[in-house]
Amino acid sequence: MQYFYNMIKNSDEMLEVTLHKNVKRMCEILDKLHMEKIIIEDKLDHGNLKRVMDYSYFNARTKYDIEEESPRGHGRADIIFLPKGKNKVNGEIIIIELKVNRYYRNILLIGINYDQKKVKYSCVIEEYNNKIKLLSTSESEAERKRSNELEIIRKNKRLRGSSSKP
Repeated sequence: MQYFYNMIKNSDEMLEVTLHKNVKRMCEILDKLHMEKIIIEDKLDHGNLKRVMDYSYFNARTKYDIEEESPRGHGRADIIFLPKGKNKVNGEIIIIELKVNRYYRNILLIGINYDQKKVKYSCVIEEYNNKIKLLSTSESEAERKRSNELEIIRKNKRLRGSSSKP
C-alpha cells in the first residue's frame, strides 16, 4: 500500500513542478525515480526512459488525457498531455520528447492559437539550445501589443497605488 501512496505522491509533485517549470526539482525527482525503477543491469534505452516517465507522471491521468507515441507532423511525439474536464480551459498542454545521449542543435517550441471571436491568429516561438537554454522568444504582433498593454496597465496601477499613500 505504501508503494502506491508514494507513487501518487511523487507523481503529483512531478506534475506540479513541471507546471511551475522547476527543472531543477524535476531532475531531482527523475534521478530518484530512475534509481528506483531502473536496475544497473538494464540497458538504458528509450523504453526504460519511458518507464520512468510513466511512473513519474502516473497520477497526471486524473487531469490529463495522455497520448503516447502520438503521430504528429513528420514524426512522433513521445508523450502528450492534453487537459481534460475542467482543466481544458486553463490547462497547459505538455509535450515530452525523450532522448538518450542525443540532442539536436536547437529546439523550437511553437505555440499557435486561433481566436474565433477576433478571427486572428497569435503565435509564439521559443528557441532553445541543446542545453535547454532559452535563446530567443518571438511573438506575433498581436501578442506583443497585448503584453505591452498589460504592462502599461500594471504600471499605472502601481503609480496610482503609490501616489495615494502620504
